[in-house]
Amino acid sequence: MPYQLSLFQDPEIPNIVDALLSREDCVLAISISGGKDSQAMLSWLTEQRKRRGWCCQVFAVHADLGRIEWTQTATVVQSHAENHNIPLVVVRREKGDMINHWRQRYQTLKAQGNTKPFWSSASARYCTSDLKVAPIDKYLRRYPLSVVAIGLRAEESPNRAKKTRLSYRKTIISTKYKDLPFKEAIKQYNGKSRLSLNWLPIQDWSLDKVWNQCGTSTEEWHRRRGLPDEDAIEGWPAHPAYVLGHGNHRLSCAFCVLADVNDLTNAIAYNEEVYSELVELEKESGWTFQHNRSLLSLTNK
Repeated sequence: MPYQLSLFQDPEIPNIVDALLSREDCVLAISISGGKDSQAMLSWLTEQRKRRGWCCQVFAVHADLGRIEWTQTATVVQSHAENHNIPLVVVRREKGDMINHWRQRYQTLKAQGNTKPFWSSASARYCTSDLKVAPIDKYLRRYPLSVVAIGLRAEESPNRAKKTRLSYRKTIISTKYKDLPFKEAIKQYNGKSRLSLNWLPIQDWSLDKVWNQCGTSTEEWHRRRGLPDEDAIEGWPAHPAYVLGHGNHRLSCAFCVLADVNDLTNAIAYNEEVYSELVELEKESGWTFQHNRSLLSLTNK
């Protein structure tokens, strides 16, 4: 099918994406984590699918990181997919979950006499590459033509603000496409090689817009963070971690190496076994979970 301009001139949906999603031989994989951004993105994309009549195959994909996830996350992502009548694909790292990976990396570095930290970090994002990107890529390789929607927003960090809204998923596309303009790659695509794009549909969205798309508001989120847990989660449309305790700012792993103190301390009361295991790993290795901040030091905050 030749590249065609969309009848809908919407700055949030590049014409190339609209053209691809109008093809029956294309798939739209919507990456969801259980957090507000991917929830809002999933909701908005299913609305656009109906409005635009996209005839591509659509499914949600979730990379399960294992014990490090909030215990509610599996149920939340399933409900998000079911609420929009979208199939859910769950993928996992075959060699173990995130905690296994940290411990394996620690043992490997220790055996090598290496003195660098084994925890993942902003400069060593193997948690993302090994437990999210790689398992999702393995699943996506069965599809010759795909668009992967990812719910990253520019407001969340300077690095995310710098990301290109539309790019090749170079980890799985055929080499011949990597240096071509999008239009030329689509023109050359013949179904015998793999072409895949990463798309950030909500990159420019504000926090208010995200919460509104989730069926609530920023003000309501703040209000519920001050309520007892039972009242806070009653009728709450998003992940419970946002309103349990003093409420998370963001939703990722229960204990994320990039999380702020608010989110780490909030996780402790609801994920005691995981917290204890990570503290023991800190003590055993001598390396703190975050640079200059141990999980143990947060207990009294």
